[in-house]
Amino acid sequence: MEEYLTLEIAHLLIFTIPGFFLVWSFNKARGVRIQNDFEYLIFSSFLGFVLLAVLGEIMTKENRSVLFENIYAGVVFLSFMGMMTGYILGSFEKLDKSIDRVLDKRNKKTFNLNLNDRSFHAIKNGTKKVEGRTQRDEFDKRYDEMKKGDYVVFINDISQEKLICEVLEVRKYDNTRSMLESEGLKNVLSSGGNIEEGIANYNNLEGYEERIKKFGIYAIGIKIK
Repeated sequence: MEEYLTLEIAHLLIFTIPGFFLVWSFNKARGVRIQNDFEYLIFSSFLGFVLLAVLGEIMTKENRSVLFENIYAGVVFLSFMGMMTGYILGSFEKLDKSIDRVLDKRNKKTFNLNLNDRSFHAIKNGTKKVEGRTQRDEFDKRYDEMKKGDYVVFINDISQEKLICEVLEVRKYDNTRSMLESEGLKNVLSSGGNIEEGIANYNNLEGYEERIKKFGIYAIGIKIK
């Protein structure tokens, strides 16, 4: 490594150019643009020196001598190496991110739920933030499987308009009273009223009173996408 000690500062600064190509090609490959010139300078200088040191280690003494004697040829050579290295590293990072996005998308489920007109518009207007649901039967596992980050597409029973919402939380309660007390009347009921009226409204839905006693009721916290 004596060659490094005999290099002049000017020579070392020239090797910032390969570092620049490494940074540029790396960001180009992964589709990111650095806006800050100072950031470019720091990264370019550091990576240029690192690239020079690494190649100095793996090259033979004779090749290192040629590289240091003809500094401009060395810069061209290292610039090419830096560009290729940056492109390869950037491509791998972009691929990793693409895979993560695909896996993230695969892990999210979408549930379609029909909704009466009043509740639909209450969610659309942002006044109703929790939707209460119960299972249809013992085989209906939708609400057990539903989790934070999933999507619910509410379909208006009258207009067939669709509303996409993201699931914030799913909580299960033994009965409607517990749900209304915990989640808050304003967040759950589109019709307003007190707890007794809210319980009556849910019990008036076809089959809900019996199914809630058997399966419980789920409070689905939502926000519009």
